[in-house]
Order: sequence, then structure tokens, then C-alpha cells
Amino acid sequence: MSKPSSILLFTDWYWPAQKAGGPVQSTQNMVKLLEKHYHISIVCRATDWGDQTIMPNIIPDQWQAHSDAIKILYLSPQKTKLKNIKQIIKEEKSNIIYINGIFSFYFSILPLFFSKVFNLQKTYVAVRGMLHASALSVKPLKKQLFLSFARGFGLFQGNQSTIQLLASNAIEKKAIQSALGSKINIKVLGNVPIHPEHCPQHSIQKTVGSLKLIFVGRIAPEKNPLTLLKALQKLDQPIAITWVGSAIDQAYYNSFLAEVKALPKLVQSKQIPTLEHDQLMACIAEHHVMVLPSLGENFGHAIYEALACSRPVIIGNNTAWPQSEFIRSCDPDNVEALTQLIQEAASLDQAAFDHLSIASKQFALSWYTDQNFDKAYFDAFS
Repeated sequence: MSKPSSILLFTDWYWPAQKAGGPVQSTQNMVKLLEKHYHISIVCRATDWGDQTIMPNIIPDQWQAHSDAIKILYLSPQKTKLKNIKQIIKEEKSNIIYINGIFSFYFSILPLFFSKVFNLQKTYVAVRGMLHASALSVKPLKKQLFLSFARGFGLFQGNQSTIQLLASNAIEKKAIQSALGSKINIKVLGNVPIHPEHCPQHSIQKTVGSLKLIFVGRIAPEKNPLTLLKALQKLDQPIAITWVGSAIDQAYYNSFLAEVKALPKLVQSKQIPTLEHDQLMACIAEHHVMVLPSLGENFGHAIYEALACSRPVIIGNNTAWPQSEFIRSCDPDNVEALTQLIQEAASLDQAAFDHLSIASKQFALSWYTDQNFDKAYFDAFS
């Protein structure tokens, strides 16, 4: 099929960035789908989330060909300026702009502003869960001031052919309407996860009373690791937890470390700041259950990836994932309920664990097939 259009994609972080979590992987998966149909130019930071140094193995501030259809511009902090964002949009002359997120000044707000100034044909803004109540509760004053400005000046408003906001599901669509009003054009388009066929599928030994947990996410309030630690402190049995994620708020991280020190002797904890995606999949598969009692998830790539790796999950109930025998959820602030779910997982024997593992993988495969991402994304941008 010929490539009828070009897409200019703005996102704070893109491969090889790792620390920003699910949105990086989702965007990369989406690009893999779209490069069959479009030429794609990606503009992102040359630094990873929370870092000041340039990522290794990239050349900042000049376009790099990634494939026949993809080129990437990694902007250094020195070149991340208003005039450069404007110049990129003018020079690329793409008939589609895709903006990943809404609160980033250089990679969301400015591209959207200039798309309106230049009256571009199509602009898509992926909200990425940033307007859910749990997300707005982090730095709320700053975000509410921006949303008031956006509503007052109609920043996100356009006719059907110009600006569309992308929601990953019906729940997010309602959150967007609540934050920005009913006049906003919104299209539901699901986040693209890894295909489950590319994830590990094997059993590991499971004995009654012991458990290997893995937490994948930032050590940050919205991911709720402190509540998880308080639940683990109530247990006195052989449990190991691996935390895969880093922190940028030192005060919060100090609180996290203090709670880790208060764990019972039989509860072992280790932290891995970041992993390459293939390494992360392998790491998940070496644990029994992924636990992520976050305050809210727009999609939750880590949740889906655990299921795709044949691992059941324990999550907060403010997500789009349904409760099932292999997806257990509770109020993320309820320490006792979270403790009980962990105890139930620890009580599984080998046969029960294997049953849940197989069911998790089958669900992930069925869900991915039902989404028909290739057609959905091609139709959305056509």
C-alpha cells in the first residue's frame, strides 16, 4: 500500500528512553503499526525521564533515519525552544500532527498552538490518562490553571477535520469531557500494547505460602507504592518483591525507603531502576504475580504486559480492566484488602497458579485480537 500521508509526532520521550514507562512502549508499538502506511517524523527529548544527560547511542539535534518510513529528531535541552518547535512544524509540512500528552509545554502545548496558527489539516492529541481524577490530583493547582486557560481560549477546540482528542476507552472519554467540556471532538482509540505472542510463556515453581511479586512503575504517589509496602508489612511469610522503576521526587523516595526498612524479615525487597523492554518481560515472567495498586490507570501497560507474560495481577480498582480470577482488584487505599489479596496469591499451589497463568495468557491474546489495532489506527488517520 502506498503511503498517502505523513505524520509529525511530538512526544516527550521515545525509544531508547525507558524510564517514562508505558507511554513510550505504546507510542513505539503504534509507530510500528503506522509505518506500513505513513511516513513518520518523531520529535522528542534527547534525555530520558528525570535525566539531564543525553541518552547514549543517539545524535541530538539532527534528524536520524530509523527506517525507510521513520526519522527521529532528539532535541537537546539547549535546542528545546519555542522557535525550534515552530520551525520544525513549518519545515516538515506534514498533513497530520500527533501530539502525545497535553501538559508538556514544548511537546504538547506549543505543537497544538502552532497547528492552530498554521491551520493544519489534522491534529490528534492523545490524552494518555492525564485528565483522570487521580492524575489531576498530582500538582493540581498548576494543572487546573492550565485547563482553565485551555477552556477559556478554546485551545483544544476545532472542527471535526482539525483537532481531535484521543481517549483510550469510554471511561477516559468521560474524564476528558468533564475536564474540557462537551464541545471537544473526542475519538476512542485504544493504546497499542506489545503483541502477546512476543512475550514469554512458561511456568515457574510455586509452593503454598510463598510468593514472588513484581511492581512495575515509577516510585511516585500516583503508583501508590507506600500503600503496598504497608500491606506487605502486615505479612510474615516468605514473600519477595521486585520494584522495577525509578523516582525523581527525593522526599517521596526517602519515604519509600523508610517503609522498605520496616518490612518483616521474611519479606525480601529489591529495586531495579530501569530495564530494557525485553529484559522487563523476562523479569515479569520470573515472578508469580504483578502487583500495581495505583490510584488510577488510563490503560496500564504493565498490567497488560504481565497478563501477556502469563502472570495474574493485583491492581487498584480505578482501571479499565475487569475483575476476574486472574485480575484481582481492590480500593488502592485499602491496606487490609490489598493484604488479603496478596495472602490469597501466596496460598496458591502449583496447579492453581498454572491455571491462572494459562488463563492470563489466553485473555491477553483474545483481547489483542478483538482490538484489531491495525485497522483501527489506519481508519483513524485516513
